[in-house]
Amino acid sequence: MNKFTISLSALALCVIPVSADDISLGYCDGGNVEHPLTAESVAICMPAEEFPMYAGTKITGVRIGLMSDATKGVRVFLRNSTEGADIISFRTGMLYQGWSDILFDSPIDWPEGDFYAGYELSANLKAGMSHVGSLSCVPGSCWTSDGCVWKDRSAEGYAPLCIQLLVDGGSYEKNDVALISAEPVTVEAGSPFEITGLLRNNTSTILTGIRLSYDWGEGAREADAIVDETLPGEIGYFHLPVEEFYKTGETPVELRVISVAGAPDDYAFNDNTAVSVTGVSDIVPRKLLLEEFTGQMCSQCPAGKERIEDGIRHLDNIVLVCHHIGFGEDTMTAPGSRELLFFYNRSDGSSYAPALMFDRTPSEGNPGPVTEVPESRTIADRIKARQELGAQVTVGIDQNYEAGGELGIDVRLRKVKGMKTGDNPVLSVLLVENGIVSYQAPDYDDYLHDHVVRRFVTAPLGDAVTLTEDEEKTYSYKISIPDGYRPENMSVVAFVSNFNASDPNDCEVYNSETAPLPQGGGVGNVTDSDIHIEAIFDLTGRRLDSPQTGVNIVRYSDGTSRKVIMK
Repeated sequence: MNKFTISLSALALCVIPVSADDISLGYCDGGNVEHPLTAESVAICMPAEEFPMYAGTKITGVRIGLMSDATKGVRVFLRNSTEGADIISFRTGMLYQGWSDILFDSPIDWPEGDFYAGYELSANLKAGMSHVGSLSCVPGSCWTSDGCVWKDRSAEGYAPLCIQLLVDGGSYEKNDVALISAEPVTVEAGSPFEITGLLRNNTSTILTGIRLSYDWGEGAREADAIVDETLPGEIGYFHLPVEEFYKTGETPVELRVISVAGAPDDYAFNDNTAVSVTGVSDIVPRKLLLEEFTGQMCSQCPAGKERIEDGIRHLDNIVLVCHHIGFGEDTMTAPGSRELLFFYNRSDGSSYAPALMFDRTPSEGNPGPVTEVPESRTIADRIKARQELGAQVTVGIDQNYEAGGELGIDVRLRKVKGMKTGDNPVLSVLLVENGIVSYQAPDYDDYLHDHVVRRFVTAPLGDAVTLTEDEEKTYSYKISIPDGYRPENMSVVAFVSNFNASDPNDCEVYNSETAPLPQGGGVGNVTDSDIHIEAIFDLTGRRLDSPQTGVNIVRYSDGTSRKVIMK
């Protein structure tokens, strides 16, 4: 969807007339068809109380997104209940993977009451799911049937199905915007800021702006919000500028729609939402903890690694670690890594790789924080959105190490004033190693493994700590570096998180830090003239005969590695 910016003075002209032959209406915003789902039948629910503005319109067909080709087509249906009789049933011809528009022979009237739109799947056919921001678990957005029982899978964290109604735009004349949600924001007290959230465009024109009010208990104020260009019937982001905010701590702010295109909003029931605004004296930059699950026997992991490297290439303040668990164990699995399977949160105990966690926060379409490795752009977008939230805790690392001796680690923690943390903070300290050349499936004998978690200094799921705003707490550890590790390639990683043993989705990381091991006496007597290139790798870890255009990973004879860009 194209995006553009207009000045606040132009917001009175906040809709652009278009020919609205069809309005696409659903929960997935016409997004990418990303996640496969196998079932006998799938459907979305359209509650009458949420979509009264469309009563009296004509439905011309449906859009569905498939994760595989349907050589024999599918049977789509509309019905008033999952078990009820069909209002309409329509058999398609052959459909291909991705989005398809399916038009009925003639339009039908918008059904009375709640109704369902869905289709039946044949053998080996996979439905598609997608997501829009925080809409991943909207009730009614993902119903499945095993042939006997229908179940609302959105309650299990499934993303919305790629199903949309096609509504005749010529039969629709309402002027309505529904506020759906707003993203929590952290702001330095006394500074202006912006509230970003999701809305549904229930008008018949492209939406680019609305007028909102906001109130944190001191009287309502109004401002014009810019809207990312949003098509009729679909979901988009709004951006509301807010005047100086002087409170510290967490404060609820009420938002309300005032007008759309300078005209009154037609429906009041969907005009309000709330957002949590946290005011702090100083904003501490967040270093996001990105945890990759991988394994030497995982043939898809090199491709996952490439997407991750591409996604973070131009980003700062990221701490990346790789757990060799999720696809079994191998020679680089740190003792205790199996406890991390807790974050998959799967009832059957299964796991997979390649996979990712972003600060151990809940992941769209998954029962726990662990998610499949998405496209590089999605990785970058999620990291940047998370980093916009200031860190709840400051983390500092001090070390003392001499080659062959013990490694002393001091981790300094302080809670940021005004920030909210959970009841069970824990500190995790890890030893991570780069530049390990070893086997990797499918057929690499000299693959370069980086960011490998070699040892948990604390318990694998962290040690309990106390967080205070009044003073900095220091936690100290002493360990020996095991034989066979390269201290010159190693770093200490420390991060603070909540830990809820009964809910892996309540284990948010508050901040993280990393620091290389001190090199005093640890490198030996190697001089610059002794150092030469030992091997060259691409971003997937595949060994190259010579440097290639783009990013190369060069390993030197002293055991160190660095990225070299060739043009």
